[in-house]
Amino acid sequence: MYFTKSNFLKSFLMLLMMTLAFASCDINRKCDDQCGNGYCVEGDCVCNTGWSGEWCNTALSTSSSGGGTSSGGTSSGGTSSSGSGALCTNTCPYANDGECDDGGPGATYDICELGTDCADCGVRYTSSSSGGTSSTSSSGGSSTGQLMVWNSNSAPCPAGAGSTISVYIDGSYAGGLSSYYSSTPSCGASGAITQTLSVGSHIVYGECGGTTWGPSTINVSAGGCSTFQLY
Repeated sequence: MYFTKSNFLKSFLMLLMMTLAFASCDINRKCDDQCGNGYCVEGDCVCNTGWSGEWCNTALSTSSSGGGTSSGGTSSGGTSSSGSGALCTNTCPYANDGECDDGGPGATYDICELGTDCADCGVRYTSSSSGGTSSTSSSGGSSTGQLMVWNSNSAPCPAGAGSTISVYIDGSYAGGLSSYYSSTPSCGASGAITQTLSVGSHIVYGECGGTTWGPSTINVSAGGCSTFQLY
């Protein structure tokens, strides 16, 4: 049997189209039934909360803090951190979009690694201890102190973003700073944010309209009041 140039070209084009169709199908199904702890979306694994990696087989070492319930990235209870590693970057492609995308407590979506959408989710931790704070230690001395966060700028936020800075302490929403002072106010002053926390290091982070401050580590001393000027 002899092939004319026309027949050869047709056969070649048909073979090429079949090859491309097979390759496209293979790409679209590259993670089908292989996402161990997630689901496949357009050929990529989208991991469930607490899992990461190409096939969602890597467990993230995380635990949520106690003392309150979380909703929308905020917490109504106090938290403390002991030997915790803070996670706070904005490498998630959806950072600064107003929705928490890192799959952590209170997140709207689970499409980025934990701690990579700090602007929307706040600071995350690799591990944490919980259960609230104690007012006295076993030796009878105080094991708590106060931390006050304040602002000195009358217009800290970008234009059109309002004038209130959302403040997070140890990854939990602590309140909004809408007042400002020309000098350091007294601990507990109206317009500042004051919390009673366990003695030791705590992380403060602020956000308003895509502008962020921190995270900064502040040390709280027993029975004292540590002040921190956020802006």
